[in-house]
Amino acid sequence: MTSTLIDNAKFSRFHLRLTLATFGGIFLDGYIMSALAIALPGVEESFDVSPSTLGVLGSTIATGLLFGAVIVGRLSDRIGRQLLFMLHFLVIIVASIGAAFSTSTTLLAVLLIVSGITIGADYSLSPALLVEWLPRKSRGRILTLLGFMWFVGASAAYAIGYALVTTQGADAWRLMLGSTAVFAFLFALGRIGLPESPRWLVNKGQLEKARGVLARVYRVNVTDEMLRALNEGKANTGRNLATLWTPRYRRRLIFCVLFWTFSIVPLNIIYVYSPLILEAFNMSGGGVAILGALVISLVSGIGIIPALLFVEKIGRRPLIVGSFGLMTVPLVILGVMPHGSIALVIVAFCAYALFTGGPSFLQALYPSELFATELRGTALGITVSASRAVAVIMLLLTPIALNSIGTGPVMLIAAAFSLAGFVSCLVLAPETRGLALADASNATHESPERNTDDDRSLQS
Repeated sequence: MTSTLIDNAKFSRFHLRLTLATFGGIFLDGYIMSALAIALPGVEESFDVSPSTLGVLGSTIATGLLFGAVIVGRLSDRIGRQLLFMLHFLVIIVASIGAAFSTSTTLLAVLLIVSGITIGADYSLSPALLVEWLPRKSRGRILTLLGFMWFVGASAAYAIGYALVTTQGADAWRLMLGSTAVFAFLFALGRIGLPESPRWLVNKGQLEKARGVLARVYRVNVTDEMLRALNEGKANTGRNLATLWTPRYRRRLIFCVLFWTFSIVPLNIIYVYSPLILEAFNMSGGGVAILGALVISLVSGIGIIPALLFVEKIGRRPLIVGSFGLMTVPLVILGVMPHGSIALVIVAFCAYALFTGGPSFLQALYPSELFATELRGTALGITVSASRAVAVIMLLLTPIALNSIGTGPVMLIAAAFSLAGFVSCLVLAPETRGLALADASNATHESPERNTDDDRSLQS
């Protein structure tokens, strides 16, 4: 096993600060996606929009994520993580304030896409930088919490949204979208002064910079041997996207794209259109629907807890396969019983939310572990962008589908995505539990069996 100074380090105040700073981007994704869900009914009323226009607005964040993730992810592999990690939050501050003062749906859509681009950028940057600093024993649990922060952000948005909708009337949607700027500003402050990834520096040949960063963080004399241990080699050049389609990485990339897509699409449909969907299930009134969405979001966050406990005990593969299977059941129930009681609807949505814990936090962990330093940002970017490309199409069509075929069939479509996730993970999901980061990302032998404490080679 390839051990390094970083892999064997204790979790320190530096790691805690970097973790909290990284959480900011995931929190904002959950917050802004849910803020948009809360704002859409108000936008629909203010601008008298059609279902198709509502679909365009509902898909804006996902559209921005699509472009931001792949562009900035590739850029971060070329020029580094730290500078981009610092600056892009300033863009979301300006875009969020602009969205609050929008005078047309066209301007609003453009500004929401810009916000989505910054969130997509952070999906590529933050997990890559964080995983390259984390000790091996902390990696699984900390990256698990990234998924938890999405639901913290969503829950915060629904709580604030409920207060605004019930007190501010017609202008609530503007205040809701503008509130994103406050959180973006706070998280931007928290990122000032954080260092570059030493793994990235070593793989780019900037050895003295890497030595200085490691010495400053760990307060040790950094030897040449310590630096060599961080070098993952240049067998994969990282200079073109074709590297990700070589035998070593192709299966991993397909797996990450598929499981992200099959988990993101149903989740996006439910969160972006949750007030509309819940009203269709007879939870009438904007405030009641928002409270229902808040409960779903809180249960989703709770679902992270058992996943957090089990990720290092039973491994990544059993967790993600089982989660997708369990997620499918309540969506099928909602699909075949669209006129069921409110109690049934709440229980089914909460059950789905509870089981999303596994795929939600593994979204950050799996791609970060499966790709080498020089490809990590690019792989994360492609994964986020490909999943959001499908999500954009589905978000565009959802308001039209709700109007034309009804809520039940829409839920069955969501169930089909979850079932496809179960099948794809059953076939493709690897196991990386207990591996040093270099071993997880560079292993070439893969088989469908689970690894054990005695056999730590990467398997799938």
